[in-house]
Amino acid sequence: MDIVHLRGLLKSYNLTKAKRRKTRMTDWVDLGLGSVAGALVSEALKLVIEEAKKYKSFKPLSKDLVSTMERLLPLTKKIDSMQNELDLGSGELKQLRETIERARVLVLKFPSVRFYEKSKYTRKIVEINEDLAKFCDIDLQLLQYRNQLTLLGVAGNLVDKVDGLSKRMDGLMSVHVPVFRDLCSVPKLDKVLVGLDWPLMELKKRLLDDAVANLVVSAPPGCGKTTLATQLCHDADVKVQNLLQHNGYAPHTFENDSQATVGLRKLLEELREDGPILLVLDDVWRGAESLLQKFRINLADYKILVTSRFDFPSFGYNYRLKPLENEDARALLVQWASRPVNTSQAEYEDLLQKILKRCNGFPIVIEVVGVSLKGRSLNTWKGQVESWSQGETILDSPSQPTVLECLQPSFNALEPNLKECFLDMGSFLEDQKIRASVIIDIWMELYGKNSSILCMKYLEDLASQNLLKLVPLGNETEDGFYNEFLVTQHDILRELAIRQSELKENLERKRLNLEIRGDTFPDWCLNGPRHPVFPNVKALVLNLSSPDYALPSFITGMTKLKVLTITNHGFYPARLRNFSCLSLLPNLKRIRLEKVSVTLLDIPRLQLASLKKLSLVMCSFGEVFYDSEEIDVSKALPSLQEIDIDYCYDLYELPYWVSEVVSLKTLSITNCNKLTVLPEAIGNLSKLEVLRVSSCINLSELPETTDRLSNLRFLDISHCLGLRKLPLEIGKLEKLKKISMRKCWRCELPDSVRDLEDLEVKCEEETRLVLWERLMPKMRNLRVHEEETEHNLNLLQIFDALTHNLREYFLDMGSFLKDQKIIASTIIDVWSELHGKDNIICMNYLQELASHNLLKLLPLGKNKYEDGFFNEFLVKQDNISREFAIHQCEKESLSILQRKRLNLDIQENKFPNWCLNQTQPVTLNASLLSISTDDSFTSCWVEIRCPNVEILVLNLSSSTYALPNFIATMEKLKVVMIINHGFELTKLTNLSCLSLLPNLRRIRFEKVSITLHDIPKLQLKCLEKLSLWLCRFNDAPNELEDLEVDVTETLQSLQEIEIDYCYNLIELPHWVSQVVSLKKLSITNCNKLCRLLEGICSLRNLEMLRVISCSNLFELPKTSERLNNLRLLDVSGCFQLKKLPLEIGKLQKLNKILMRNCYRCELPDSVKNLENLEVRCDEGTVFLWERFKQKMKNLTIIEEETEHNLNLLQLL
Repeated sequence: MDIVHLRGLLKSYNLTKAKRRKTRMTDWVDLGLGSVAGALVSEALKLVIEEAKKYKSFKPLSKDLVSTMERLLPLTKKIDSMQNELDLGSGELKQLRETIERARVLVLKFPSVRFYEKSKYTRKIVEINEDLAKFCDIDLQLLQYRNQLTLLGVAGNLVDKVDGLSKRMDGLMSVHVPVFRDLCSVPKLDKVLVGLDWPLMELKKRLLDDAVANLVVSAPPGCGKTTLATQLCHDADVKVQNLLQHNGYAPHTFENDSQATVGLRKLLEELREDGPILLVLDDVWRGAESLLQKFRINLADYKILVTSRFDFPSFGYNYRLKPLENEDARALLVQWASRPVNTSQAEYEDLLQKILKRCNGFPIVIEVVGVSLKGRSLNTWKGQVESWSQGETILDSPSQPTVLECLQPSFNALEPNLKECFLDMGSFLEDQKIRASVIIDIWMELYGKNSSILCMKYLEDLASQNLLKLVPLGNETEDGFYNEFLVTQHDILRELAIRQSELKENLERKRLNLEIRGDTFPDWCLNGPRHPVFPNVKALVLNLSSPDYALPSFITGMTKLKVLTITNHGFYPARLRNFSCLSLLPNLKRIRLEKVSVTLLDIPRLQLASLKKLSLVMCSFGEVFYDSEEIDVSKALPSLQEIDIDYCYDLYELPYWVSEVVSLKTLSITNCNKLTVLPEAIGNLSKLEVLRVSSCINLSELPETTDRLSNLRFLDISHCLGLRKLPLEIGKLEKLKKISMRKCWRCELPDSVRDLEDLEVKCEEETRLVLWERLMPKMRNLRVHEEETEHNLNLLQIFDALTHNLREYFLDMGSFLKDQKIIASTIIDVWSELHGKDNIICMNYLQELASHNLLKLLPLGKNKYEDGFFNEFLVKQDNISREFAIHQCEKESLSILQRKRLNLDIQENKFPNWCLNQTQPVTLNASLLSISTDDSFTSCWVEIRCPNVEILVLNLSSSTYALPNFIATMEKLKVVMIINHGFELTKLTNLSCLSLLPNLRRIRFEKVSITLHDIPKLQLKCLEKLSLWLCRFNDAPNELEDLEVDVTETLQSLQEIEIDYCYNLIELPHWVSQVVSLKKLSITNCNKLCRLLEGICSLRNLEMLRVISCSNLFELPKTSERLNNLRLLDVSGCFQLKKLPLEIGKLQKLNKILMRNCYRCELPDSVKNLENLEVRCDEGTVFLWERFKQKMKNLTIIEEETEHNLNLLQLL
């Protein structure tokens, strides 16, 4: 492949409409030489050399030609002299004369050679060089020696001399003949590249795709775009042969654009003869769009790669190069800055992570900081980190100007209005995801823009120049609604914005960031007047983190204030005080409150006559007072046109005063799950144009008074899953032209909807088919746009809106493997011990996360859970949510060793680098550790210290697996989950490492092979629950004396045993009947189990006995009446069960029996003695109990539908 590489060409090179430069070459006739025929060879050669030297446009081509001929000049002079002396003819030099003549003609044409013809003249120069070298190889040198020998009369060993000459000529011919392709090549790779393997693979994949002709690699400055392009050019798969670069030559001019295009095509067609062409345009700047189009030529096997800090969406596919991930960033930093002497590994790692957090994946920043720290002392490293914590930035350092030099041109290239917008971005905190609507509100008021669409365009322009990132969360951007976009900005770009604003003194700046830590103000605040005055402030952004916050009184003096944004970045909503200081601000037009606690009635009390928009996001309202007292809302808020309420979870109902804001044009209530109704008085909003109530899942209906909203043009009820009907007379809304109703197929459409003309409906396929398909022939100009059902990708907003507890539970989900269906009890066991919550509460958290679409809860049987038995539920999480949870965990600490939750993934016995190359075992801080290994893992563990691990999840796939010895050191370990994801059962060894763990309370084995006899030998005195699922048990003796342990002592705390789908369980081991502390025994789906031990009746504390779907169980122990604490018995699905124990009636505490599909089971007469009994059974089993109805006190029989056992089918 030919690679044409141009760097920086498009900054200044103008290819079109340039005035053609006239250049005069010295006339050969003026030199007295119209031809070299008849002239001395040496003289002719001298003249050609002089002329070739004059033309820089072919430099260094002409230089190469001159160099070759200059080497010939002394030889030709000597030969000319000898030829004259010996009176030899000139015919022997005919070939040389002809070659020099060709060189003369070629040099004469230099002035008129055009850009696209250079390739042809390159080949001619190469041919002349080769011909001259060939002549020199034998003829010229032999002529010289022949003449010398003739003159001197010497007749020595001519053959030896010729042999020596041959060797000299070999050396001459081995000298590389310079050609055009070597003049300026792709830059050499002079350093080890880090983190570009994946982008390189993606780039090659795109370039090798026939559908991709043009590719743009864009990223902020200093991210490695040129390095990536260089690596691509050197990649073996690209098969580089010829490299061309044209910016080393003087500008070439053409009469017009067409002529330039024709010239370029001719050049490319000639180059294509040697293979496919990749044209690399490196570091292209904005403004070159039209020039880029000139390079787009419809030519087979011709592709263009552009690198730029700007996007060029009209040119081709855009690949955005991302900053380095943490592991790659660390590797790059270590490459530049080696570890300081006398520094411990822990201290070194801590410093690295603090530096990486500051650099945030920017290669140029990492490189500059790394170089500044290379070879420096530990104090220098600490001082650098400390300076950043004191407010200094990387851009401030005089020893590190490279970063600023790299970034500054991007700012300088902005248009004036975009410069102002970019500078405003420094007003937001670092590492924040900002709603686009927040920024748009500020810009609309600061710059007097009446259109939110124009401000959104400014955001898109900045994003296209990679100065910020615009993240769409959905696809809803209609009617100026931009809550579905998030804006993020790299910290170094934020520092650039702040630096530009700090060119003046604090009090003189247009933009000012005031950072207060604790109660410490900057010195410049303290030296001024006691009560600061800000008379010119138009936009105020308050970023807070405290649970209680009083607004500063000096706000009352901000008479020009137009926009107020209060954002709480803490975990819980902040209680706002001194809200009254906003009262009577004459120019305040927009208020945004995020994650704060306010009283809705306080809003109209402020008497904000100019207020146009009110936004409430993730706010808590506490007790809502719906009485508007004696406030005349139409006078208190006469200008209010838009109310936006989002993710406010305790909003049950709108305050009444909202219905009195007669100026209101847009009302948006989104993601408020507890909102059930809108007030009837909403019909008073005669100016309302947009009503959006999307994703309010419990909203059951719209008020019938909605038909009075005569100016309504857009209604959005998407994802209102509980909505059952639209208002009866909605057809009266003549101006209603658009309805968005995704996932609303259960909503009933009234007949009046047919009266709506020119209506556009946006919905998914199901809603279209169920609701609108039949109406299409009956409605005038109805347009139904079917859109794909959106999964709720609004993860960031959902996560931010979660309570602190729910966030913690959600983050734990990242510890399980992707694409897995997890039994709910597995997760509940983890949460119960990790967070100290009751099982029922943990199940409620699962349901709540499911209600936020952060996971799915799949019932396998009845859609309920009884008595804390959760094996009938599966939990499934999509990979996006899982990766998001993992990403949030990684953000908590950049240091892997310091994270609360850690996933250790081991492939083919390869541990991550941070586990290896340690002088001592690595120590982890994690409380939840998940270790995953593949089927090739051989249990070759490295030593790890995990003093704080409380939960250990082992995901394995191999046929044999030895537990790691370091488990024995986990003194805080409470839960062990050992889950095999392979096809075959895993033989588990080294189980003894669990022995004597002082806090281990729950063990779960899935799909492993163990010996049940080993469990009591582990001496787990704190073990409370043992779960065995899909396990195989090796033969174990049933005699207690064989154990040589006292089970009542070794398992003294064991309260629950669950055995499920263990197909080779024929009989329970005898030691189970000795666990006198046992309260729950569940044996389900064990088809080979035929009976229970009589000894089980010794379990005097047993409260629940489940033997579900054990199809070969034919009887229960005869002495079951000794289970005097038993309150629940479940024998559902045991259809071979012939009878219940004869004296079951003695179980006075037994108040619930579940026996679906047990119609063959005989009931003894003693059941009459059971009082207040609830029986759950199917229709076929009901008849067994009917005859006892009159004889039993408070017997309740609940008939349930027969369930087919789909558990295993759904699991598989």
